[in-house]
Amino acid sequence: HKEGHWIYILSRGILAHDSQGRPLSPRRIIGTHLDITEQKQAENQLRESEARYRTLFEGSYDAMIIFRANPLKLVTCNSAALEMFGVPDLETFALLEPLDLFPEKQNDQALLQDKLQQVTELAIRNGFHYFEWIHKRLHGDTFPATVMLSRSEINGELCLQATVRDITQQKNAEEQLRLAAGVFAHAREGIMIMNADFILINVNAAFTYITGYEHDDVIGKKPGILKSDRHSIDF
Repeated sequence: HKEGHWIYILSRGILAHDSQGRPLSPRRIIGTHLDITEQKQAENQLRESEARYRTLFEGSYDAMIIFRANPLKLVTCNSAALEMFGVPDLETFALLEPLDLFPEKQNDQALLQDKLQQVTELAIRNGFHYFEWIHKRLHGDTFPATVMLSRSEINGELCLQATVRDITQQKNAEEQLRLAAGVFAHAREGIMIMNADFILINVNAAFTYITGYEHDDVIGKKPGILKSDRHSIDF
């Protein structure tokens, strides 16, 4: 360009002919020049955006899966998804059906086809839908996971992107907490829970029965309130 910056030009030309169809002499070219700089810039931005997305897609620790929306069809996934579902490669993954990734029924006993249609419609209508579901690995083992199902468009086609996070460890930890809470509540022994400053933060029902102190009487205090003054200092 005259001002010193570069521009993209699309050039077209044809050889000029006379009325008999013979090339003119001297030969002449009739052509056009079209400034396509904005188009090229848009294409470059799109490629850069796709490259960034691909980097995020492949680098994610969460499983990411792309579906076609109508009809629901697996398109591709990242390496985390292959590992999570125990699928050896993308070629094998592409042969699977969405129903292959889930057991026949979820925890609420609803049929899989009905549930899948329900969450798909919610994601398409609202733009996204977040939920917990039981998933199935290729060899049959099941596991709990959270799913962020998002509506997107790829090459003009309506698609859904599922970001899946295995929450097996979280669920196991929650179960352990429930078990511990049950032991705490129903133990025959009096149990006190203190913080790092030896301040009581919780006691169980057996403690109340044994000591006669109600829960609210001791919370925020130190265990010294139970001191009987009948023992020596060494005790």
